[in-house]
Amino acid sequence: MSIEPMDSNKILSMPLSLSPRAMASSPERTLDKTTTSVAAAGSEELLRRSLMGLSLQLKLKMILVEAWASDMNSVVMERNLFGIAKELAILKELGVYEQHTCLRFLELARNRMEQLLEQTERHETLHMEAEQMWTMALIQAQETMGASSPASPSAVSEFPLLSGFDSSSRDISVLWRAMSIARDRGAQLWHENKPEQALPFLLAADSYMKRFTLKYQRLKVDHAMVDTLQKPSKSPKRTTSRVSFAEKPEVMGIADAEVDRTPICPTKPSKLESLLLRTSREFPTPPF
Repeated sequence: MSIEPMDSNKILSMPLSLSPRAMASSPERTLDKTTTSVAAAGSEELLRRSLMGLSLQLKLKMILVEAWASDMNSVVMERNLFGIAKELAILKELGVYEQHTCLRFLELARNRMEQLLEQTERHETLHMEAEQMWTMALIQAQETMGASSPASPSAVSEFPLLSGFDSSSRDISVLWRAMSIARDRGAQLWHENKPEQALPFLLAADSYMKRFTLKYQRLKVDHAMVDTLQKPSKSPKRTTSRVSFAEKPEVMGIADAEVDRTPICPTKPSKLESLLLRTSREFPTPPF
């Protein structure tokens, strides 16, 4: 096969689909780029919708758990529902949710609360309608977002993007402290061979821990949704720094020759040692 330049007459005699210009301007590469961009956008939208569904599911579950913990108190139930409405309003202002989605969720949650109150036979009702609750929450969210000022270094939140979730953070802190107190008191009574007195404290600690976990998960999911909307900058700032080396090596000190530096050969722990290791392990928890 010849590698000589192709004659212009041969190019003119070629079909249009086989000419070099047609091959250069082939739409296959453009189609591949378009398909890749569409797939990336679709995966981002799928992730966003999955987080939205999980967030609403956790919010509804938290309302039901708090209603059960308050013995179906209508005042507590309405206050928790209004707190969820304020969180949805803040997320709507941040561009996460649409208004019809938030209003539909509030109507669904309020109807569920009404059904629970009917089962108590105390003839209690919720005073605020879903639309009225959403209007008030939206006004407060707009005021909060408009008047948001940089916090002091001593009051830095774990969720800096959610400036209106201060009450939720306080609830999480209170539940964590209550769980720690009940757990420590129950463990003390249990080690003193008083299981009857320790059992109520241990059950209370378990209840506090479940409520704490649910509230903390809900706040983390909301923060993740807001974080997915924050696009990173295209050109990150980089500081130019120069590194220089000394012409001669500098001796900082002389190692002690009497120290044994042979490699350690760990042995397999016994069953008792493994059990003691597992029972004494402390799992990391967020600071409160």
